[in-house]
Amino acid sequence: MPGRDPSPMDHATTQAEAGSLGRLNHEHLRLFFDTMVQGVAYCKMEFDKDQPVDFVYVDVNPAFAALTGLENVTGRAVSEVIPGIRERDPGLLAIYGRVARGGPPERFEYYLESLGQWFSLAAFCPQPGYFVAVFDVITERKRTEQALKVSEERLRFALEGANDGLWDVNMETGAVYMSPRGCAILGYEPAELQSVVRSWRDLVSEEDMPLTMRRLEDYLVGRSPVFEVEQRLKTKSGETKWVLTRGKASRLDGQGRPSRMTGTHTDITERKRTEQALRESESRYRLLIESAGDAIYVSDRDGRLVDVNARALEQTGYTREELLRLRIVDVDTEFSLQPEVPTLEDIARKGGGMFQTTHRRKDGVTYPVEVRVAVLNLGGEPHFMGIARDISERREMQEALIQSEKMMSVGGLAAGMAHEINNPLGGILQNVQVIRRRLSEDSAPNIQAARESGCPWESIGRFMESRGIPRFLENIHEAGTRAANIVNSMLEFSRRSDAAYDRADINSLLDSTVALCATDYNLKRKYDFRKISIERDYDPSLPQVLCAKSKIQQVFMNILSNAAHALASASSPRIIMRTRTAGSWVRIELEDNGPGMDENTKRKAFEPFFTTKPVGEGTGLGLSVSYFIITSNHRGTIEIDSLPGKGTRFLIRLPVSAGGREASA
Repeated sequence: MPGRDPSPMDHATTQAEAGSLGRLNHEHLRLFFDTMVQGVAYCKMEFDKDQPVDFVYVDVNPAFAALTGLENVTGRAVSEVIPGIRERDPGLLAIYGRVARGGPPERFEYYLESLGQWFSLAAFCPQPGYFVAVFDVITERKRTEQALKVSEERLRFALEGANDGLWDVNMETGAVYMSPRGCAILGYEPAELQSVVRSWRDLVSEEDMPLTMRRLEDYLVGRSPVFEVEQRLKTKSGETKWVLTRGKASRLDGQGRPSRMTGTHTDITERKRTEQALRESESRYRLLIESAGDAIYVSDRDGRLVDVNARALEQTGYTREELLRLRIVDVDTEFSLQPEVPTLEDIARKGGGMFQTTHRRKDGVTYPVEVRVAVLNLGGEPHFMGIARDISERREMQEALIQSEKMMSVGGLAAGMAHEINNPLGGILQNVQVIRRRLSEDSAPNIQAARESGCPWESIGRFMESRGIPRFLENIHEAGTRAANIVNSMLEFSRRSDAAYDRADINSLLDSTVALCATDYNLKRKYDFRKISIERDYDPSLPQVLCAKSKIQQVFMNILSNAAHALASASSPRIIMRTRTAGSWVRIELEDNGPGMDENTKRKAFEPFFTTKPVGEGTGLGLSVSYFIITSNHRGTIEIDSLPGKGTRFLIRLPVSAGGREASA
């Protein structure tokens, strides 16, 4: 609404949508806000000469009124809602003022004299000049704590400073005696315990009795030097408390067996609760970590990995044990080497960071990642948790988009150039043809013109041959024809295919293309397609594809011809042709065992006029035209997978329906 201050839900939504964890929409957050059992107040701080003097309630949740008894506070100043608060509780305004200025979040307990209530509060700053307070009323807890404090003080003096309870058990009768502290642990008065508990077995919970008996037996037979067990004892209220029980024999019978034992009880209930809470917390942590879609690494301040999740194992190919023996530099190839990748010291100083770098798998293959790092405090030492997202697909999409835009712009330029070149080129070829006819044909007009010029026709022929003029004209014609072919290829960039589209069997198209390539033999260029081993790995159930057959065959021929050139010096040249069905797409792979490409060559392979062949042996347009035929005319994709010395694989994906085109009638 116009004029309304943004609510905490608006800020939460913006932050959630911006962050990697953002999955909730505004309505979900509002529902969460309205149903919280804690009170929440979103407020705008007012300052006078840089001093906090008041604040206005911008928004509160329903629990606010239920906990404070204050209603209809939205849009009103706290000094109006709670008269006298500025004079009686200046400390609260000071805290909120610090937070609203952009200070760090603060968590505290505060007795609000104006309301006569104790509150547990947490405050943070969503934007300068504002703060959000999340609170709960803890007045009853404070009263209970105070009462407990007084009671414990009395008990401390009564038990003569002893923290542990003393016990004494008659092993023959089972009768038990406990010191006042021991009775207090279980909620009994000393006189009560003696009248209620007939045997020590009455105090041990049924679940722990088997363990207690085993530990007692271990001591009695000498397997343990002391009787020690953690067990639950029944209290007066019927609940149980965890205690650490330790004891030894204080008297032996005639057979040397203990007839009386004495020991101590230590209340470990809180420790057990803390341990259980820690186990649950660790379980939740491990569940979150292991279910994360990104790789997570935790390292110490020296860069040693101390924890990883399952996704990290999948990305790197290491086992957990192997990764935990490594350091960050063993996984991150650019760590501490590139200026854009921060050091751990930089991250610790800033409290976190985000950057892009490169990770290395166990097999040596590298891949790009985007890393977010947070600083953790574990055991009093700084640790670093890095969340690494594999951005290989994102990079490929970005590069494909750049390549497509580049090709489109070059295509327009090439079309214009081709039209401008076509006219003079046509004149050159036509005039060369006329010159050849007038200098080589024994036609009556030629003989007559030679006679009138005083030069016999035979002499003109001998002169032409001796000077090599027919060879020069042939060279001009060949160069012109080659230039015309280049112009025709350039025109492919600006021309959408007008070829007829029909259903085609890709397997058959590949076979017919190989048959055509088998006739391609060039001794000068030192390759013979017929000497290459062709391996077919076809999907027999491959669906027919709606396409321009001649254009797709042109693509196959360009790739196979390039492969033949690359395999000219190979001892055992081989090309594998593979087809597969992939949902509504057909996947075609053309793979050779040639010298492969480096990263720079692979990146430029589809650029117009780029070629690795010697001058005169290639136009550099074959793969460019193929790229447009696949991507523009057929709405497919074409990619290159290659490493130096590892051969080259072209991957073509064509939609079965060719983007909705209908077969030609």
